[in-house]
Parts: sequence; C-alpha cells; structure tokens
Amino acid sequence: MSTEEVGVGAPASVRALLSAPERRPVLSATRIDAALSRAAGAFGMLFGAQTVPVMLQQMPAFSWWWGWILAGVIVAGILAVAVATLSMRSVGAVCGSFAVLYLIVVVAWPFVVSDPTVIGPDKPWVWYLITVATVSAALAYPIRVAAVYTVALPISYLFVRLTPAGGAAPLGAAALDAVYSIVLGSAALVIVSLLRQTSSAVDAAQSAALERYAEVARHDAREAERVQVDALVHDSVLTTLLAAASATTPEQARLSEAMADAALERLQDVDDGDQAPSGGPVAVELVVRRIRAGIASAGGSTIVHTHGLGGQTLPPAVAEALFSAAVQALVNSAQHAGAPGLVVNRRIDVTRVGDGCSIVVADTGVGFDPAAVPRERMGLRVSIRERMAGVGGSSVVRSRPGDGAVIELHWPSREPQP
Repeated sequence: MSTEEVGVGAPASVRALLSAPERRPVLSATRIDAALSRAAGAFGMLFGAQTVPVMLQQMPAFSWWWGWILAGVIVAGILAVAVATLSMRSVGAVCGSFAVLYLIVVVAWPFVVSDPTVIGPDKPWVWYLITVATVSAALAYPIRVAAVYTVALPISYLFVRLTPAGGAAPLGAAALDAVYSIVLGSAALVIVSLLRQTSSAVDAAQSAALERYAEVARHDAREAERVQVDALVHDSVLTTLLAAASATTPEQARLSEAMADAALERLQDVDDGDQAPSGGPVAVELVVRRIRAGIASAGGSTIVHTHGLGGQTLPPAVAEALFSAAVQALVNSAQHAGAPGLVVNRRIDVTRVGDGCSIVVADTGVGFDPAAVPRERMGLRVSIRERMAGVGGSSVVRSRPGDGAVIELHWPSREPQP
C-alpha cells in the first residue's frame, strides 16, 4: 500500500511506517543456518588437523600417487567447506560436493591400496572424517537424501573395513564402527533438521504477525482519513451551504461568507496535499488569535478569555484539532442556539492544564438533548468528538433543552468532570 493510498489524514507514525522503504527482515532461519554451517566448518578443520598424522603414516600403503591424490581431494574439500561456511557463500554446493567426494574416496580405498600391511589392524585415515561428511550432507541435502547418505556411507565403510586394505577388521568391530557412525550422523541430522524446522516456524509466525500489524496500520490510516474527510466535508461544505440557505440577517450572511472563504481555503489545502499540519510546535496564543479572527470576520459577539497560557505550545495536529473543533462548536451555536426574541451570549475560555489545554465553548441559547442528536448529524460526532479523539484528546457536551450548551475540548484526554 503506497503513501498516497494511506492519505494525509493518517497518523504520523502510520505514515512513517508505511512510507519507509521495504526491507527484507533478518530471518532467524538464516542465523541458524549460519551458526550450523560455521560450526561444521570449524569442526571439519579440527578433525582434519587430527587426521593429518595418521594420513602421513599410511601414505606408503598406496600405489603410485593415489595416496596423495586422495589426501589432496579430502584436504581441499575440508578447506573449501571452511571457506564457504565462514563467508556463507555457496555453502550447500560446497558441502554437497565434499560429501560426494568423500563417498568416492571411501569406495575407491580398496582399489588404490597396494600394501595392506602398512594399514595393519589400524583404521583407515578416512574413518576420522566420516562425521564431517555426514554433517556436510545434512547441511547440503534435503532431509530424505541426507538420511540415505547417513546410512549408506557407514555401510560402505563397513565393507571397506572388512577388506585387507581396510585393516581386515572382524565383522563385529566393523559393524560397531558403522553403527557408531550411523548414530552420530543421525543425531547431527536430527539436530540440524529440528533447528531448521523451528526457525522456519518462527519465521512464518513473524511474517504473519508483521502482515497483521501492517493490516492494522492500513485500517487505522483509512479510518483516520475517513474521519478527516468527513469532518472536512461537514465543516467546509455542508455547514457552509446550510448556513447560507438559512441566513436571514446581515450577521448570519457575514457568517456564511466567512465560512465560504474558509471552506475554499481548506479545499485548496487538500488539493495541494497540505491538509495535515506539519512543522514545529504551535503556540496556544496563536490558536486563540485564529479563533478571534474567525469571530471577527463573521461579525459575532463572542467573548474570549484565556487563563495561564504563558507561551504554551502544542503539537501542530493538536492545535489544528482544537481550533477546528472550537470553531465548529461556535458554528453549531450560531445555527441552532437562537430563537425568536432570545438574546444568545457566547463565551470561550482557553485554559492551560499542565502541559495540555482545555477550550470551553458556552452559550445561553435554547439548548438541546445530546443523546437525541441523530447519528447522521456530523457536527458533534465527526467535527468535534472524532476530531479530538484522533489526536488523543476528548470532548464533553453538556446541554439540555432551555438551558444553553457547553462544549469542553480537552487535550490530552481526561475523564469528564461532574
């Protein structure tokens, strides 16, 4: 979902989240694979170093250069595995190639040994690296292929061990070596598989959680935009049209004209993509001046009092919400509080409350029952209540028929006072 789809009415945190460049999360499976691979490379180097003395001791048993060729293949394979696992590049291909080469060396062993007496009763030096090969297969191949390799390699070694080139070991000893290799390789395969499956499950859960969070963020953005658009339509269009249609006095005509000018400005701001307040903190005194200017342009006689502002500032979005909600409360009063022969007095009190601010709009008009206001009337619900809730504030409406009306705007939100 693009930033344009979110809209300027979305909360800043949501816009920042959805407009940030998409990045691939660091997956736990990647870290697990890296840890397993590097551990395999380190142990391969350790076992290889331990095998070197036995390897050199058994070199005379080979005809021609076969001993050095086999040793070179295995040593090069171990070094390649170490480099690949350290750099985490082509780990699967290198480990898989080493596992295949090792199996070839084991199978070829009886055919390249020309003097079995040099081996004697000792184990062939390839025995000491059989676990390195099975772990490499576990890292490189799917679990079924690795399982077959974990069984096939020790069985191949079993047959080699029974031959004179393999030391002509008794069947029981050779079988014991093979079973030991199968058990050790299977344990390594189970550990690798379980860690990979667990990390994959964690990755899937993380991806699902991120997707749900993104969906909630998109829903919140759409809801915030809906509230803003509803308030804009009501404040700038419907209210202006209603005021113009019902204007019967010069004062009401001036009010309609001022409302029309303000509506055109707000619609122009939306067209320019600058509807959301931005910039640094806004002085509360500036909000008061804007309210006074709106009252003066409309020709009203509302009295404005301030209490303890003293250079107090508010976030831009909060200042805009307080101003718009207060003006909407005045517009509602101008439209609905009057009656033939009734003089309506209006008063606005702007008070500093800690780090927050309260604005109270009161009149001595005909009053109304807040619970009886239809939901489709958006003046109270959208332009005041939802607008204040959207910035973390609250509003309280106190009125009853024949007893005027009081609308309280609080930021931050607080429980209604009795």
